[in-house]
Amino acid sequence: MRTETTSPRGAPVGGLDREARLRARRRTYARRRGVAFVMVLALGYGLVLGTDRLIGIVVPDRTPAPARAVGNPRVAPAPAVVPAPAIVEAVSTDGSLGDTDTRLACALLNPRQIAARFGGPVSGPIPMYPFCSWRVGDDAFVALLARPHASLGALPTRAPGVGPAPDLGTNAYFGDNRFLYFQGRHGSYWLLYQRVGEFTGIRTRQLEGLARDVLAAGLPAVPSSDQLVANAGLAGSAVRVYVAGDSLAAGPSWALSTSVGAGLPIDVFDEYQVGTGLVRDDFFDWERHLRGVMAGWRPQVTVWTAGANDHQAFPVAGGARPVMPGTAAWFREYRARVDEAMTTLTAGSARAIWIGMPPMARPALSSYVAKLDRIYRDAAAAHPGVTYVDAWKMFSGPRGGYVQDLRGSDGKLHAVRLPDGIHLNAAGSILLANAIVDRIQPLLPPSAGPRRTAGLR
Repeated sequence: MRTETTSPRGAPVGGLDREARLRARRRTYARRRGVAFVMVLALGYGLVLGTDRLIGIVVPDRTPAPARAVGNPRVAPAPAVVPAPAIVEAVSTDGSLGDTDTRLACALLNPRQIAARFGGPVSGPIPMYPFCSWRVGDDAFVALLARPHASLGALPTRAPGVGPAPDLGTNAYFGDNRFLYFQGRHGSYWLLYQRVGEFTGIRTRQLEGLARDVLAAGLPAVPSSDQLVANAGLAGSAVRVYVAGDSLAAGPSWALSTSVGAGLPIDVFDEYQVGTGLVRDDFFDWERHLRGVMAGWRPQVTVWTAGANDHQAFPVAGGARPVMPGTAAWFREYRARVDEAMTTLTAGSARAIWIGMPPMARPALSSYVAKLDRIYRDAAAAHPGVTYVDAWKMFSGPRGGYVQDLRGSDGKLHAVRLPDGIHLNAAGSILLANAIVDRIQPLLPPSAGPRRTAGLR
């Protein structure tokens, strides 16, 4: 997985006959195991050890869970959206942001098809530009991007491949961001399944089955904005909390969803996009996607963390020279993008919790993210709806630099970082999630009491 400066690249994998295809798959799985080792160090090791969610790079089919009512099982459903005190919703459009392709994607799959592959319950389609998304249970989602009348080769960016999907054609492949890229007679598509705690797995067979459903759908009628808003399934008394960012968001979102936030009246939607940030919007445009999420799912609180991939040049259109990292112009542009994101996340009196970067093991990267932290802190002070969480202070040693271990209340040292020197492990993720709950708690109804999981004992 990409955890630092990378340029998006990759090429589709060619077609094979049946015997060669089987041999290629065996070689692919062997390569994936090597890739998985690095990815597990970055995200999985120590996060979910001892549970059935620590998985390999290929996850076997599972029997779908019995269907039940859509909604957060931790909270009794209500007949209408009931905002918590001090949170006001003021969004009137759907999350496609007027993009017809995003709304078309919402017509290419239905909840029944998704439940047949991944279990349920499955929500109605929720446009969140550039994807249409479906919630699966209370800890997963499916996202589909559609580009009709376009080939995969014509699209500007894709992730590097980790294996082919030859049953879907010669150009179909799985990216290292776990998207399935494929194309058909009517266009090209990106398809993702993401579940809390599944940090390295690709549900290959289930995704290939859904891809065939997409291809069979052709080009149906594009649903209207009113239809999509009505089918989004936003009813409920729980406060909607969106946890998002790059891979650094994976551990804290796991801890918030599965332990620290258990028992709170919150509905958590977790999404992290590997190798992304606020710089390379040509690869993944977080600002437009965040606007789509705010309009489509309408979170009342957003928890955001990203930055370790942002030490790279800003792309500039028209052949102009890119804005290079470390320059005054770069930091001005980055501050402008942070301000834009904070404005988006606090529209309509929504709240945002912006988590700064912790120290990094590599001195050069640590020095750079420290500069980003100053930008985050200053920008948060200028946006009343944003609360800044100082992860640097939380995870630094007595001299203010990187440490692998922190001393707990028992007087012993406990590891809080993964061996890659970038991500948090399980203990570190729980420690940060507790800090997040402390910031969310004042926004909840007075009757809500947190069921806390202790961090370092």
